[in-house]
Amino acid sequence: LCLKVLLDELVSFGSFEKLNDRIESYCRNSKTVDFYEQVLHRLATDYNTEQVARTLSLLTLTLKGFTENEIKELTGISQLQWSQLKIEMRSWLTIRNGCHSISDRLMQEAVSHCFTDNNSLSIRQEIESYLLESEGMNHELTFADYNHRLKQFCYHDFYRYILEITYQRYRIQEWKQLAEWILNPQNFEVLYRSDYQLLVSCWKAIMDAEPSL
Repeated sequence: LCLKVLLDELVSFGSFEKLNDRIESYCRNSKTVDFYEQVLHRLATDYNTEQVARTLSLLTLTLKGFTENEIKELTGISQLQWSQLKIEMRSWLTIRNGCHSISDRLMQEAVSHCFTDNNSLSIRQEIESYLLESEGMNHELTFADYNHRLKQFCYHDFYRYILEITYQRYRIQEWKQLAEWILNPQNFEVLYRSDYQLLVSCWKAIMDAEPSL
C-alpha cells in the first residue's frame, strides 16, 4: 500500500522541476506512518483543512463504513470536495457494498495522529446520534433479509446501523446504554446472527466494567 500511495502522490504532483525535491522529502521519513502523515498534511493544505480532518476521522472511526450521502450529511462536505478527496484517496480508501472506510491500520494511525486524537469521542457520539435519528432505523427486522450464505442480515441499512451503533457505544464505553441496547431482542438477534464476535466483545466489556449490570 505504501508504494501505491507514493506513486499516486508523485503522479499527481504538478511541478516536474520540483519532483526530485518532493521524492527526497518523502524518502526522509523513517516510518511508513510518518510518510502517511505527510500525505495527510498535504491534503489538508490543498483542500479545506476542517473538511479533510472531519471526513478522514469519520472514515477511520467507523466499523462498517458509510455511503456517500451519509458522509456528506455527517461532515457537511460538498459533492465537489468529496469527489476530489475520493480521487486523492483512491489507493487507500476501502469500499465495500457502497460503504466507504479507511481500514489500513497504519493509515488509521496517521489519521488519528493528525486529526482525530482530541475529538474522537465527540465524532463517535455524532455518528451514534445521526444513525439513531435516521429514517433507516424505522425498518422492522424480518428474516426475509437474512442471507444464509453470508450468515448475516443484509438488504437494508437498518442492520448496518445496528452494528455501527453497537460498535460506537462499545468504543465510547457507554456501558449502561450498551447493555440496554444489546438486550433489546431485535438488536440482539441482528448482532448474534451478523457479528457474533462484536456481541461477545461488548458483553465481556460490560461485565468487566459494570458487573452489577
